[in-house]
Amino acid sequence: MKKLILKQQKDKPAIILLPAKGKFQIVGKCYPENPKEFFKPILNWFEEYFDNDPLPETTVEIIMTFFNTSCLIALRQLVILLLEKGKQHNVKILWYYYPVDDEILDEGKRFKFLLNNPKNFILVELKDDKKIDLLP
Repeated sequence: MKKLILKQQKDKPAIILLPAKGKFQIVGKCYPENPKEFFKPILNWFEEYFDNDPLPETTVEIIMTFFNTSCLIALRQLVILLLEKGKQHNVKILWYYYPVDDEILDEGKRFKFLLNNPKNFILVELKDDKKIDLLP
């Protein structure tokens, strides 16, 4: 399966999907004009990934610095898909937040609550001076 890499833009996060490593990142701000259209190929990509013998462990890092409500709905669809697939595969979702960013933390907590507190959805605090390293 081919990797999928989309560079970060002003209103769209970086998308780094590396199936050979079982590592995936969504990083940055997300407020595209049409989030559903933006996330559709990403959702389709993950469907194909899980349908075609994924690696024994899959890690998805979500490192958002800003998102609007429409993007949040699309992110929820993605997280639900990942957790559903995680029932048959070892999937870990890491939701990163900075301690000064209550909104991102609160949304991560809300995700956990709405999804019945899954153990594979993990909130991770970033240090204020920690630079976010993108996957190669």
